Amino acid sequence: MPGPIVCGIDKSQLAAKVARLGASLAESRGSRLVLLHVAEVKVPPPGSAFAYEKLQEAAQEEGAHLLQQLKTQGIAPAAEERVEPGSPVVKLIEIAESEQADLLVVGSRGHGALKSAVLGSVSRELAAHAPCPVVVVPPDARVPASGA
Repeated sequence: MPGPIVCGIDKSQLAAKVARLGASLAESRGSRLVLLHVAEVKVPPPGSAFAYEKLQEAAQEEGAHLLQQLKTQGIAPAAEERVEPGSPVVKLIEIAESEQADLLVVGSRGHGALKSAVLGSVSRELAAHAPCPVVVVPPDARVPASGA
């Protein structure tokens, strides 16, 4: 049985394209699809009014909401969905390794501050260090209208 297709999604407009492409590839290969939103939470400075746990909880709720929106839109309705706290690069590599993924699909630019970069820092790091091939989806990519 083939390994899963793991899609790293975020709040960017590109997330739906990433999920649709991942769903299409998973369906054509008979693979399982994992939609993964990594909720990156920075530790607040000492004396901050916000507790780290509250920030982490809010990030996870946001990720769950994003995954639910994709499913409501009919994008990858049979996908396994996960929200994990941590660094996007580290967590995507961890999941790809532990799941023995055949493919990792991410957007070329995410929701980060460097949106104007040709290849975002996460996709660049994943391409260099992932344990499997990485598909980087550019904003102008044409992907199937519906997924698995």
